Amino acid sequence: MTSPDRPRIAVLFTGHFYRQGRRGSMHWLADQLRDHGWSVRFVTFGYSWLSLLTRDVRLAGVERPPHGLSSVGPGLDTYFAIKPFHPIDLRKPLLNRLARPVFDRFGALWSGDVRHLTADADLVVLESGLPVLLAPLVRRHSRARMVYRVNDDVRIMRMPPAVPRAEIDHAPLFDRISVASPILAERFAAIGRIGMDPMGLDAAKFRQPHPSPFDSGWEKEAVCAGTSHFDAPTVLTMAALRPRWRFHILGRLREPIEGPNIVCHGEQPFDRVVPYVQHADIGLAPYRDLPGVEYQTHHSNRLLQYAALGLPTVGPRRMAHLDAPYLVGYDPTDTASIDAALTRAAGLDRTLLTANVPGWDALYRGIVSVCE
Repeated sequence: MTSPDRPRIAVLFTGHFYRQGRRGSMHWLADQLRDHGWSVRFVTFGYSWLSLLTRDVRLAGVERPPHGLSSVGPGLDTYFAIKPFHPIDLRKPLLNRLARPVFDRFGALWSGDVRHLTADADLVVLESGLPVLLAPLVRRHSRARMVYRVNDDVRIMRMPPAVPRAEIDHAPLFDRISVASPILAERFAAIGRIGMDPMGLDAAKFRQPHPSPFDSGWEKEAVCAGTSHFDAPTVLTMAALRPRWRFHILGRLREPIEGPNIVCHGEQPFDRVVPYVQHADIGLAPYRDLPGVEYQTHHSNRLLQYAALGLPTVGPRRMAHLDAPYLVGYDPTDTASIDAALTRAAGLDRTLLTANVPGWDALYRGIVSVCE
């Protein structure tokens, strides 16, 4: 597929915009591909007129690219399209069943786009979520190697029922199912082709000294560097238990939480997040305590940041295990348990907690190995 006079082409399908404050693994993968000489098409997928009507929070404060293919810089194009509809979770089983015949036609709306974007590709990466619905179209229109990057457990996210079904139904179409968590790998054990590709971290950013963003006067500064699966009631409980600590929330919230010692900073660029984590006393991982959330210990970028800095962290007990010695678990239904976790975390010796976290080049090597 690749000729000597052109770089290899990778197409990444994701729900993210390339130009947004929060950087996920697909952004870092895109940058790694470019650094290694690939030409990248970063496709933002899963938006429709429904997104505009429902005021989708993912569109808030984002610099949306123009429709169609546009150049961002050397070796990087972005693609964006708003379709008439896309599958959503209607929250009622009956409504989801009634809507299924309509939502099942969503892929047809992207047939021409997929053919145009992937016909000359060498590698196509579909991120977990709505992009997995495109797997049959990509396989039909492209000879590229296909990778399914499982960044989240779609069963515990608010996803339309079509997504968990498609994840298993379409898994055999992929050349590699890329996961960072052995917990997520179990879901695909019967299918095989699993690649254990770790999440990474731009460790150089954390090795560089940054001035502290904190003023004086607080006993401890606790930082939550991300808000996916955010458990607001538990954070409010923590803030009430520790009135002399200040709690910083960096990330997008549907509704900001309030308290005299709570600061909601909103979604921030990665470079602005680094000093908060670097100078924090306590890391916060207030994930909603749902069965299956354990995978976040290996997939959460915020937890990787805490691990790299040896930052004592509190999170749901089901996430605290031997792979995360820096993480102190609590029962979110038990105030005494939360109080005890905060006390224990504050007393941990940070010099014993720092972990070696891989860079994003490890994820790149695993993904592109299907093309070798």
